[in-house]
Amino acid sequence: MDILSRLPLELILLVVEQACITSGRTDWIASLCLVSKSVQSVATTILYECVHIHHGNIGRLTALSCDDPRQRLALVHELFIDFNPVYKWSHVGALTHDDACAFDDTYSSLWRALTGVRVLSGTSGIIEDIAHRNPHIRQQLKSLFIRDRVLWWNQFELLPRRRCMKSLMHSVTHLHIVLHVIYPKTPFLGDDVQIAVLRETTSVVQFVVVDIWYGDLWFERRPDVAEHIEEIRTTLPIVFPNFQRLVLRLRGTSEKSALVLREAYTAWAVETRDGRIFLDESNIFDKRFNAKVDMGMARKGYALWDRGQQLWRG
Repeated sequence: MDILSRLPLELILLVVEQACITSGRTDWIASLCLVSKSVQSVATTILYECVHIHHGNIGRLTALSCDDPRQRLALVHELFIDFNPVYKWSHVGALTHDDACAFDDTYSSLWRALTGVRVLSGTSGIIEDIAHRNPHIRQQLKSLFIRDRVLWWNQFELLPRRRCMKSLMHSVTHLHIVLHVIYPKTPFLGDDVQIAVLRETTSVVQFVVVDIWYGDLWFERRPDVAEHIEEIRTTLPIVFPNFQRLVLRLRGTSEKSALVLREAYTAWAVETRDGRIFLDESNIFDKRFNAKVDMGMARKGYALWDRGQQLWRG
């Protein structure tokens, strides 16, 4: 320690910064805040760079947002939310409706404090909440991992439109969505009007990961596969006109359906001679929409969009 204390402060802080980055132990990083104000500044920045919100810490973080003169929550750049309020549309309570938006007042101070977020993962309800409270994010968000199905947040009439959530996509370059293709004759991105609205917000998106949630037996019928491929090839390029990489990920339990879909996607890529289409089968038989699985995928960061096998090479 005597040798370290004789080094220039700038060099000491670089050593502390590297130690924090490689450690990964938040309790140890937090303990460094007691060393000095200079070390505290470095450790705090790294400590709040990436935050995982869950039922165990949502209360503490909300309390911090109400009394945080150091504005530590503004340091958060990557936000992963494994928590979702139970929205009851027929119940007034803390839930507020405003011009087709739905948001919960309970955590409003927390969402307002997160002004530096550039990577966001959560369900559409939480994302809507954050987008409504925090307009800063709408101009700076780069990566958006939506954990629930498009069927819910872009299509069903009985739920409020995710108007604020869609506004986040104007700056997003990396997007993850889940397509539900179990129901026959149900467009997974909505009707033409809904697709047009979605298209207005996704022109910047370049890298897309699409989880295909399929029924155990649904894609064992060839006519259904042909219908699905036709919808994929006609709607996705419309919604994402500037995509550079499209990664399709199968989510189900039927190995036979997976084989049929693999062949169909490959045929589509070869026929269109499109080298931007990839297939990622690494998590194909994981339990559908298991919270731990989804959170693990989201926290892979930008590497998630680099996975998969290229289906056609020119």
